Amino acid sequence: LAVDQLGYSGCDLLRHFPSDENIELLRAQLAKAPENENMRLSSQPRMKAFEVLIGWDADFEIPDFANKVESLNLRGATVSNQTMSRLTGMKSLKSVFLEPNDLTDDVLEHFSNSQRLHLLSGIATRGNGTSATDDSEVSQLIFYHAAFGDRGLNALTNLNGVTSLVLQSTQVSPNCAESLNEFQQLDVLNLDETKVNNETMAQLNLSDLTSFSARKTVVDDECVDDINRMAQLQSLNLDQTGVTNEFVKRLKLPDLEQLFLGGTELSDDCAASLAKFDSLKTLNLEGTNMTGASLTQLGKLESLKAIRMLRSQVETNEVEKFRKRRPDCYLYLKKIGFLSKIRPHPK
Repeated sequence: LAVDQLGYSGCDLLRHFPSDENIELLRAQLAKAPENENMRLSSQPRMKAFEVLIGWDADFEIPDFANKVESLNLRGATVSNQTMSRLTGMKSLKSVFLEPNDLTDDVLEHFSNSQRLHLLSGIATRGNGTSATDDSEVSQLIFYHAAFGDRGLNALTNLNGVTSLVLQSTQVSPNCAESLNEFQQLDVLNLDETKVNNETMAQLNLSDLTSFSARKTVVDDECVDDINRMAQLQSLNLDQTGVTNEFVKRLKLPDLEQLFLGGTELSDDCAASLAKFDSLKTLNLEGTNMTGASLTQLGKLESLKAIRMLRSQVETNEVEKFRKRRPDCYLYLKKIGFLSKIRPHPK
């Protein structure tokens, strides 16, 4: 009776209550034929029972329909060697949803060795954002707060054609540059909130990057020459790092369009240096020591379309003077508890 009444939602609910009794219940559901032969596999109770049992790493006989399964939600699952072997053996599987904490070095190495990294949905995509169908199509790898470190990163180097790599808040070490240099087709690299430092930067050899971000890392002025070697950069984000006015004075990136230096020790003394980037469109100076006095210099940049100066000392007369001179440039300020713009968005 319990098996008959469990249904799809009941199987899904049981994922939160692993026990020997519930394993037996799901095994019985797994063996039960669907009431409607025309029902999609993904909507059948036995499919949900299969997904939960896989996630629990339970012992059960793999059903015949397993080779027709295209997607599995294993968030919060136990990802053991047995689980990974089961997943990589499912021929029709196109995507597996895992929690970031489950993306360990062992998991990435296993899927890489099986040439099925594209299964890890949300991290392996084509250039147009859709899921890849095999490892040869993967162009974007996007990780946030994943648990892997240098071994996992090295496993990813087996992929060809990766143009975008986001490693934000992963466990990669300062010694990850050798693996990063394997991605010679990279266009975008994000190392936000990782352990990379100036030594990492000195070892990087990725001169074709157009976008680089190392927000909330310990890099400082010492890395400026290494940044300059990325001569094609159009976007640079070093928010909340150790860079100072000296970094800005020595920075030489002719194609730079976006520059994020919020939360650093910049002061008004670097305004003239910032004004030399004649392709710059977006500039973040939030939380720096720069004041409204810099707006005179920054206003000379005809390409500039937006300046972010929240938590900065800007006087009303300086705002009005800037608005008259540059009505086409947005100036974002903090005003009495809410974000305000000097000029409203067009309709």
